[in-house]
Amino acid sequence: MEWYRDDLEDDRKRDPHPYFEKQLLDFGFDQKELNKLQQEAIELVESDFKRAQESRRPKTQRLNGSHFCPYANYRRKRGTKSCGQKNGHGR
Repeated sequence: MEWYRDDLEDDRKRDPHPYFEKQLLDFGFDQKELNKLQQEAIELVESDFKRAQESRRPKTQRLNGSHFCPYANYRRKRGTKSCGQKNGHGR
């Protein structure tokens, strides 16, 4: 149990996962098939998380460049700074 939250029981009541699983079973999916899909999803998330942890951290110099916004150079010519910011303000 998380020490800083006292509303976990309420969240469990509103969790969409059991409802969605029941709907899939009502539509004719097999419980074994759902368990297999859930296990595949868990394995995918775990492998992606591990890969992210093992990957190199981006260099801070690249964070402000056009690496995350391929059209940054085009936008600068049109008066926008980077990825949707115009004249230093939001969109």
